[in-house]
Amino acid sequence: MRDCGFVFVAGGSQLGGGSSRAVCEGRRDAQVVKRARTIVVRCAEKEETFDEVAARAAEIKEVIDGLKKFRQRIIDDTTALAKKIKAPQKKLKEALAKHPDILKIDSSLIELEKELNELGYGQ
Repeated sequence: MRDCGFVFVAGGSQLGGGSSRAVCEGRRDAQVVKRARTIVVRCAEKEETFDEVAARAAEIKEVIDGLKKFRQRIIDDTTALAKKIKAPQKKLKEALAKHPDILKIDSSLIELEKELNELGYGQ
């Protein structure tokens, strides 16, 4: 009991009441309970914040993976079509460089990766 300064005791036989109370050596019970509640609330807030950040980071990673797969699918489909019509490689590269969906995906990937780095979960 001397190590922690206070002990939570459950049961009525030791305290004369039926509920749990804080028993403290040399301190007032109300102050100990208030401090303990404050510590519990602070710990809960930190865990809640961490969970939100981790969840957001996981969500961003999932979106990034989806965008990368979609981008690759666009490239593969365009390349397959270019081969069918026997388009020159140079024209294919130009078309891919100017493809509006690829440009939008690339800008979105940059923004998402930046946000992920700000959250501390950079790749």
